[in-house]
Amino acid sequence: MTFQDIFLTPIYLTLMFGLVYALRKNATNPLTRHYYIIGFGLKAVGAIGVGLVYWFIYGGGDTFHYFNHSGIVWQALLDDPYVGIKILFSNGEYDPDTYKYVKYLEWYRDTKTFVVVKVATVFDVFSIHTYTVTALCFALVCFSGVWALYRSLVDMYPMLYKEFGRAVFFLPSVFFWGSGLLKDTLTLGAMGWAFYAFYFGIIKNHKRKTNILILLTSIWAINAVKGYILICLIPAMGVWMILQYRDKMRKGVFKALLIPLLILFALPIAYVISNSVLASLEEVARTAKITAEWVGREGSVYSLGEFDGTFASVIVKFPAAVFVSLFRPFLWEARNPVMLLSALEALFFSFLTIQTLWRTKGNILKTMFAHPFIIFCFTFAILFAFEVGVTSYNFGSLVRYKIPMMPFYIAGMYILRHYGVKKLEVQNTRYEVGNMKYQT
Repeated sequence: MTFQDIFLTPIYLTLMFGLVYALRKNATNPLTRHYYIIGFGLKAVGAIGVGLVYWFIYGGGDTFHYFNHSGIVWQALLDDPYVGIKILFSNGEYDPDTYKYVKYLEWYRDTKTFVVVKVATVFDVFSIHTYTVTALCFALVCFSGVWALYRSLVDMYPMLYKEFGRAVFFLPSVFFWGSGLLKDTLTLGAMGWAFYAFYFGIIKNHKRKTNILILLTSIWAINAVKGYILICLIPAMGVWMILQYRDKMRKGVFKALLIPLLILFALPIAYVISNSVLASLEEVARTAKITAEWVGREGSVYSLGEFDGTFASVIVKFPAAVFVSLFRPFLWEARNPVMLLSALEALFFSFLTIQTLWRTKGNILKTMFAHPFIIFCFTFAILFAFEVGVTSYNFGSLVRYKIPMMPFYIAGMYILRHYGVKKLEVQNTRYEVGNMKYQT
């Protein structure tokens, strides 16, 4: 943090709010307008807050490593634009022209991590290599994806616009750890756009070519930074698509045979991708074993038991891993203010889950199959909760890793509660917001 941050941040923040405000008319409707400026404001608070926490509490960390690395590439651009551009388009290879710069880049050969450095360098061009301004650029890009996600949710269930606002914008972990100069910010934004494009392009068949292009670009961006997210996201999207199109068909033999036919059609595709997926799952098993052995008993850690490095030893930890991702840390496990906030968030997850399951009771499965999106939410959330829960072993890391699934889990719970509690009363309910009329 320097005088440059103090001087330039208010200027750039004002410009960003001006841009967001200028786009509000086209990006909102009477239901969503209230959350637009607030949503970006929370992302801006998170972006600056992450830097302050890492600087004053942790004394450094990933976010400043990314920034320092981008400073080296930024200097290369200033010294020789050709060399700087070569570094930006490099893929971990060494070159006589670039070596005098990349030899100082610890993450240069880690291509997925170095993507964050490349993005930060591009933003450095606009921020004159100012940490807080670059972080705010990350937040702005992420907000565009998060807002796309929110618009999609409200388009599906407009009566829950307030609940979705809480799920998307007000979860502390999501707006804090998903806003700074970090990997999580980029993946969260890309996920929002991927969901938006999938919903409007595939589920609603609206502007299909444009949305498929956005979907593929978003998937490429996610894979470039955190490819393991796709292991959970793509299957969940596939389940949603199958159930959605099955529900739209008339009753008959073809509808009854649709899922078996799709499974049969998918077998060749599954065979082709199985090797890469299994390799990813085996990597999860190896990571879980190494992490379990490496993490000590001190600090904000948790244990799922013994691992032998095989996939079978990981699968048996499925319930415990999902539980720790969704409902821990407990309040008594919090060792600092940041972890206390995460514990309160986990307590909210527990309360909402228990309340929803208790009040819906016998309507759970019926409601879920009547609304395939709920199944998407829980499929993605639970698979992802398992994946990060079994590989993190540290609450400090887990609270960051699990943010992609958090809005979907909460959104799924709100929809399930809305339609499962008073199913008869919900039918034919009409209400009006501004000059817009809605029916549940």
